[in-house]
Amino acid sequence: MLSKPLLFQSIKSNWILWLVCSLTMAAMISIINTVLGTQSVTTFRIDALKIFEYTIALARYNLSIKGLIEALGFNPKILDVWLDFNVNDMMDGMYYTVGCMLIPMIYVVITSNKLLVDQVDRGSMAYVLSTPTKRSKVVVTQMFYLIISVLGIFIIQAAAGIISQIIVSKTVDVWRVLLLNFGAAVVTLAIAGICFLGSAYFNYSKYSYAFGGGLCVFFFLAKVLGLFGDPMFATVGLGVESMGYFNYMSILSLLDTKSIAELSFTFIWKFAILLVIAGVTFGMSVYVFNKKDLSL
Repeated sequence: MLSKPLLFQSIKSNWILWLVCSLTMAAMISIINTVLGTQSVTTFRIDALKIFEYTIALARYNLSIKGLIEALGFNPKILDVWLDFNVNDMMDGMYYTVGCMLIPMIYVVITSNKLLVDQVDRGSMAYVLSTPTKRSKVVVTQMFYLIISVLGIFIIQAAAGIISQIIVSKTVDVWRVLLLNFGAAVVTLAIAGICFLGSAYFNYSKYSYAFGGGLCVFFFLAKVLGLFGDPMFATVGLGVESMGYFNYMSILSLLDTKSIAELSFTFIWKFAILLVIAGVTFGMSVYVFNKKDLSL
């Protein structure tokens, strides 16, 4: 069902962009792991004995530590946030749902459009379809390349993450790294499916780029704004809880890094939603491209 000449042509046309994206992400995760593993990261270390001493002293005047914190102008829940704070969980949440998603989104927007609509717009698709190669084989081959290339990016990042953690800290939670990268890959595939559908539907690049690129920008900005609604940031006064509603507007929020860290398995049904989105959009792409009128 695949056209080998077309597949090799897609690889030849896109391998430089793919390699740059893959190496950049591998370098990013390696640097982050190196910094976290070798530098002294500020965190909250609460001495329970000292807390007890202050509690006894304040109790003499019918006061409490939470009351003191509130009198200083802070949310009294801030103490609970400090106790539960984990810098690694915070970094995973910020990196895998925001930091490492920008480059793959740029990659899928550019590549998905180059694979179909750019060729239709330039007229080169006419030469491809003038051969015995059917439309269905063309679109399936291009879809196959896009999926495999996205998975390849995150396989390289996962390998770099595991190796850098072993080098720096001598220990690594392999399953956590694999789940985080698998989740990021599934999110990217869902976005790739949406962009590929636009590439299959439109006959002009400008419309397809506006469709896929516009959605990616919206998802990314909504997720960034949603970070300020995180309970931790809101409690310490760095955010507003109501900003959390932006998380419901972004597909990136379906990567639940907290659930992965706790192995609560909430992330499984979210992964399932992303896989359904990817499957439906890629399936619709094949159908739409086969049925539409091409301006060749």
